[in-house]
Amino acid sequence: MAAMRAVRFHATGGPEVLVLDDVPRPEPGPGEILVRMGHAGVNFVDTYLRSGSYDPGTLPAIAGKEGAGRVDATGPGVNGIAAGDRAAFSAALPVYLETQLARVGRAADTYDFSSPTHALLGGLLAVRQGEVERARDVLEKTRAMSLESGYPEREALWQALDAELALAGQKMEPEELAARAEMLAGSRYLQSRVARLNLLASIEGSSVAAEAGKALCAARGQALSEWSFGFSSLVPNLVATRAACEAYPSVRQATRPRPAAD
Repeated sequence: MAAMRAVRFHATGGPEVLVLDDVPRPEPGPGEILVRMGHAGVNFVDTYLRSGSYDPGTLPAIAGKEGAGRVDATGPGVNGIAAGDRAAFSAALPVYLETQLARVGRAADTYDFSSPTHALLGGLLAVRQGEVERARDVLEKTRAMSLESGYPEREALWQALDAELALAGQKMEPEELAARAEMLAGSRYLQSRVARLNLLASIEGSSVAAEAGKALCAARGQALSEWSFGFSSLVPNLVATRAACEAYPSVRQATRPRPAAD
Protein backbone atom coordinates (compact mmCIF):
# COMPACT_ATOMS: atom_id res chain seq x y z
CA MET A 1 0.00 0.00 0.00
CA ALA A 2 1.29 3.47 -0.90
CA ALA A 3 2.39 5.68 1.97
CA MET A 4 2.04 9.37 2.78
CA ARG A 5 3.26 11.58 5.59
CA ALA A 6 1.31 12.90 8.56
CA VAL A 7 2.28 15.10 11.49
CA ARG A 8 0.84 13.21 14.46
CA PHE A 9 1.11 12.96 18.22
CA HIS A 10 1.21 9.56 19.92
CA ALA A 11 0.82 11.08 23.37
CA THR A 12 -0.48 14.45 24.57
CA GLY A 13 1.93 17.18 25.61
CA GLY A 14 3.85 20.17 24.28
CA PRO A 15 4.97 20.79 20.67
CA GLU A 16 7.74 18.22 21.15
CA VAL A 17 5.19 15.38 20.93
CA LEU A 18 4.54 16.18 17.24
CA VAL A 19 6.30 13.72 14.93
CA LEU A 20 6.36 13.23 11.17
CA ASP A 21 5.10 9.70 10.44
CA ASP A 22 4.74 7.58 7.33
CA VAL A 23 1.17 6.28 7.22
CA PRO A 24 -0.85 4.27 4.67
CA ARG A 25 -2.44 6.31 1.88
CA PRO A 26 -6.23 6.08 2.24
CA GLU A 27 -8.43 4.99 -0.66
CA PRO A 28 -11.66 6.94 -1.25
CA GLY A 29 -14.83 4.97 -0.63
CA PRO A 30 -18.32 5.59 -2.05
CA GLY A 31 -19.09 9.33 -2.14
CA GLU A 32 -15.60 10.24 -0.94
CA ILE A 33 -12.57 11.87 -2.52
CA LEU A 34 -8.87 11.98 -1.71
CA VAL A 35 -7.33 15.47 -1.47
CA ARG A 36 -3.63 16.09 -1.88
CA MET A 37 -2.99 18.91 0.56
CA GLY A 38 -1.67 22.21 -0.72
CA HIS A 39 -2.37 24.13 2.49
CA ALA A 40 -3.52 22.85 5.89
CA GLY A 41 -5.14 25.00 8.53
CA VAL A 42 -4.24 24.29 12.15
CA ASN A 43 -5.91 26.57 14.68
CA PHE A 44 -5.40 27.51 18.32
CA VAL A 45 -7.99 25.00 19.47
CA ASP A 46 -5.83 22.24 18.01
CA THR A 47 -3.15 23.03 20.60
CA TYR A 48 -5.73 22.09 23.25
CA LEU A 49 -6.18 18.70 21.58
CA ARG A 50 -2.43 18.18 21.32
CA SER A 51 -1.86 19.15 24.96
CA GLY A 52 -4.71 16.98 26.24
CA SER A 53 -6.80 19.90 27.54
CA TYR A 54 -9.47 18.62 25.13
CA ASP A 55 -9.93 14.93 24.41
CA PRO A 56 -8.17 14.22 21.08
CA GLY A 57 -9.80 10.81 20.74
CA THR A 58 -7.86 7.72 19.74
CA LEU A 59 -4.07 8.13 19.64
CA PRO A 60 -2.02 8.62 17.56
CA ALA A 61 -4.02 11.66 16.47
CA ILE A 62 -3.69 14.42 13.89
CA ALA A 63 -4.48 18.06 14.63
CA GLY A 64 -6.39 20.17 12.12
CA LYS A 65 -9.82 20.16 10.49
CA GLU A 66 -9.53 22.31 7.37
CA GLY A 67 -7.39 22.66 4.28
CA ALA A 68 -7.14 23.15 0.54
CA GLY A 69 -5.45 21.31 -2.30
CA ARG A 70 -6.22 19.24 -5.40
CA VAL A 71 -8.34 16.14 -5.79
CA ASP A 72 -6.05 13.13 -6.09
CA ALA A 73 -8.69 10.42 -6.59
CA THR A 74 -12.45 9.94 -6.39
CA GLY A 75 -14.53 7.08 -5.04
CA PRO A 76 -17.62 5.48 -6.59
CA GLY A 77 -20.64 7.75 -6.96
CA VAL A 78 -18.73 11.04 -6.95
CA ASN A 79 -20.08 13.50 -9.53
CA GLY A 80 -19.18 17.08 -10.38
CA ILE A 81 -15.61 16.90 -9.16
CA ALA A 82 -12.67 15.05 -10.69
CA ALA A 83 -9.00 14.33 -10.12
CA GLY A 84 -6.97 17.51 -10.58
CA ASP A 85 -9.75 19.88 -9.45
CA ARG A 86 -8.95 22.32 -6.70
CA ALA A 87 -10.87 21.73 -3.51
CA ALA A 88 -11.22 23.16 -0.01
CA PHE A 89 -12.86 21.77 3.10
CA SER A 90 -13.56 22.62 6.73
CA ALA A 91 -14.54 20.68 9.85
CA ALA A 92 -13.97 17.33 8.18
CA LEU A 93 -11.45 14.73 9.29
CA PRO A 94 -8.10 15.59 10.94
CA VAL A 95 -6.05 16.89 8.02
CA TYR A 96 -2.49 17.83 8.94
CA LEU A 97 -1.37 15.53 6.11
CA GLU A 98 0.08 15.68 2.62
CA THR A 99 -3.15 13.99 1.48
CA GLN A 100 -6.37 13.29 3.35
CA LEU A 101 -9.81 11.82 2.85
CA ALA A 102 -12.39 14.52 3.46
CA ARG A 103 -15.68 16.17 2.52
CA VAL A 104 -14.90 19.08 0.22
CA GLY A 105 -16.26 21.98 -1.77
CA ARG A 106 -14.96 22.75 -5.24
CA ALA A 107 -12.81 25.88 -5.60
CA ALA A 108 -12.25 27.91 -8.77
CA ASP A 109 -8.81 27.93 -10.40
CA THR A 110 -8.49 31.58 -9.37
CA TYR A 111 -8.73 30.65 -5.69
CA ASP A 112 -5.87 32.24 -3.73
CA PHE A 113 -4.74 29.49 -1.39
CA SER A 114 -2.48 31.59 0.82
CA SER A 115 -0.21 34.58 1.31
CA PRO A 116 3.10 35.17 -0.52
CA THR A 117 4.89 33.59 2.45
CA HIS A 118 2.88 30.38 2.09
CA ALA A 119 3.39 30.42 -1.68
CA LEU A 120 7.16 30.69 -1.20
CA LEU A 121 7.15 27.72 1.17
CA GLY A 122 5.29 25.80 -1.51
CA GLY A 123 7.81 26.94 -4.12
CA LEU A 124 10.68 25.62 -2.03
CA LEU A 125 8.98 22.25 -1.68
CA ALA A 126 8.28 22.23 -5.43
CA VAL A 127 11.87 22.86 -6.55
CA ARG A 128 13.14 20.20 -4.14
CA GLN A 129 10.71 17.73 -5.71
CA GLY A 130 11.83 18.61 -9.24
CA GLU A 131 8.87 20.86 -10.14
CA VAL A 132 11.15 23.64 -11.37
CA GLU A 133 8.67 25.51 -13.57
CA ARG A 134 6.08 25.67 -10.80
CA ALA A 135 8.71 26.99 -8.39
CA ARG A 136 9.94 29.56 -10.92
CA ASP A 137 6.36 30.80 -11.39
CA VAL A 138 6.10 31.33 -7.61
CA LEU A 139 9.41 33.20 -7.60
CA GLU A 140 8.32 35.67 -10.28
CA LYS A 141 4.84 36.24 -8.86
CA THR A 142 6.15 36.97 -5.37
CA ARG A 143 9.17 39.11 -6.33
CA ALA A 144 7.56 42.52 -5.81
CA MET A 145 5.77 41.40 -2.64
CA SER A 146 8.94 39.95 -1.10
CA LEU A 147 11.96 42.09 -1.87
CA GLU A 148 12.12 45.26 0.25
CA SER A 149 8.64 44.46 1.53
CA GLY A 150 9.42 45.13 5.17
CA TYR A 151 8.89 41.44 5.97
CA PRO A 152 12.33 39.92 6.58
CA GLU A 153 11.04 36.35 6.69
CA ARG A 154 9.41 36.76 3.27
CA GLU A 155 12.56 38.22 1.74
CA ALA A 156 14.61 35.39 3.26
CA LEU A 157 12.32 32.77 1.73
CA TRP A 158 12.45 34.49 -1.66
CA GLN A 159 16.27 34.53 -1.62
CA ALA A 160 16.32 30.87 -0.60
CA LEU A 161 14.00 29.94 -3.47
CA ASP A 162 16.05 32.01 -5.91
CA ALA A 163 19.22 30.19 -4.81
CA GLU A 164 17.69 26.73 -5.13
CA LEU A 165 16.25 27.51 -8.56
CA ALA A 166 19.70 28.64 -9.70
CA LEU A 167 21.08 25.35 -8.40
CA ALA A 168 18.37 23.36 -10.20
CA GLY A 169 18.61 25.25 -13.47
CA GLN A 170 22.30 25.34 -14.25
CA LYS A 171 25.68 23.88 -13.41
CA MET A 172 27.50 26.27 -11.13
CA GLU A 173 31.15 26.38 -10.25
CA PRO A 174 32.13 25.68 -6.61
CA GLU A 175 33.05 29.34 -6.13
CA GLU A 176 29.58 30.51 -7.17
CA LEU A 177 27.89 27.88 -5.01
CA ALA A 178 29.98 28.98 -2.03
CA ALA A 179 29.19 32.65 -2.70
CA ARG A 180 25.44 32.02 -2.84
CA ALA A 181 25.65 29.91 0.31
CA GLU A 182 27.49 32.73 2.06
CA MET A 183 24.67 35.14 1.17
CA LEU A 184 22.30 32.92 3.17
CA ALA A 185 24.70 32.29 6.05
CA GLY A 186 23.47 35.16 8.20
CA SER A 187 19.77 34.31 7.99
CA ARG A 188 18.12 32.95 11.13
CA TYR A 189 15.20 31.42 9.24
CA LEU A 190 15.25 27.65 8.98
CA GLN A 191 14.36 27.37 5.30
CA SER A 192 17.25 29.72 4.43
CA ARG A 193 19.52 27.32 6.31
CA VAL A 194 18.07 24.43 4.30
CA ALA A 195 18.81 26.23 1.02
CA ARG A 196 22.34 26.99 2.20
CA LEU A 197 22.88 23.32 3.04
CA ASN A 198 21.64 22.24 -0.40
CA LEU A 199 24.10 24.64 -2.04
CA LEU A 200 27.01 23.46 0.11
CA ALA A 201 26.13 19.80 -0.45
CA SER A 202 26.61 20.38 -4.19
CA ILE A 203 30.26 21.29 -3.63
CA GLU A 204 32.26 18.09 -3.87
CA GLY A 205 34.19 17.30 -0.71
CA SER A 206 32.76 20.24 1.24
CA SER A 207 33.40 19.81 4.96
CA VAL A 208 31.25 22.87 5.62
CA ALA A 209 28.20 20.97 4.30
CA ALA A 210 28.57 18.32 7.01
CA GLU A 211 28.79 21.00 9.69
CA ALA A 212 25.73 22.79 8.28
CA GLY A 213 23.81 19.51 8.06
CA LYS A 214 24.50 18.56 11.65
CA ALA A 215 23.53 22.06 12.79
CA LEU A 216 20.26 21.80 10.86
CA CYS A 217 19.56 18.39 12.39
CA ALA A 218 20.10 19.91 15.83
CA ALA A 219 17.60 22.67 14.96
CA ARG A 220 14.57 20.39 15.12
CA GLY A 221 13.21 22.51 17.94
CA GLN A 222 13.25 25.54 15.66
CA ALA A 223 11.30 23.53 13.09
CA LEU A 224 8.43 23.40 15.58
CA SER A 225 8.67 26.93 16.93
CA GLU A 226 9.24 29.24 13.94
CA TRP A 227 6.03 31.13 14.57
CA SER A 228 6.62 34.00 12.15
CA PHE A 229 5.45 31.71 9.32
CA GLY A 230 2.61 30.19 11.29
CA PHE A 231 1.76 26.50 11.16
CA SER A 232 2.17 26.44 7.36
CA SER A 233 5.92 26.09 7.84
CA LEU A 234 5.69 23.09 10.15
CA VAL A 235 5.66 20.29 7.56
CA PRO A 236 8.39 21.80 5.30
CA ASN A 237 10.54 22.40 8.37
CA LEU A 238 10.09 18.90 9.75
CA VAL A 239 10.73 17.32 6.34
CA ALA A 240 13.95 19.34 5.97
CA THR A 241 15.31 18.64 9.45
CA ARG A 242 14.53 14.93 9.16
CA ALA A 243 16.39 14.78 5.84
CA ALA A 244 19.36 16.58 7.40
CA CYS A 245 19.41 14.13 10.31
CA GLU A 246 19.36 11.18 7.91
CA ALA A 247 22.17 12.60 5.75
CA TYR A 248 24.30 14.05 8.55
CA PRO A 249 23.62 12.07 11.74
CA SER A 250 25.05 13.50 14.91
CA VAL A 251 25.24 12.03 18.39
CA ARG A 252 23.55 14.14 21.05
CA GLN A 253 25.35 14.40 24.33
CA ALA A 254 23.43 13.07 27.34
CA THR A 255 21.97 15.85 29.45
CA ARG A 256 22.42 13.91 32.66
CA PRO A 257 25.53 12.07 33.87
CA ARG A 258 25.24 8.32 33.98
CA PRO A 259 25.32 6.81 37.47
CA ALA A 260 28.62 5.26 38.42
CA ALA A 261 28.79 1.49 38.21
CA ASP A 262 28.90 -0.39 41.49
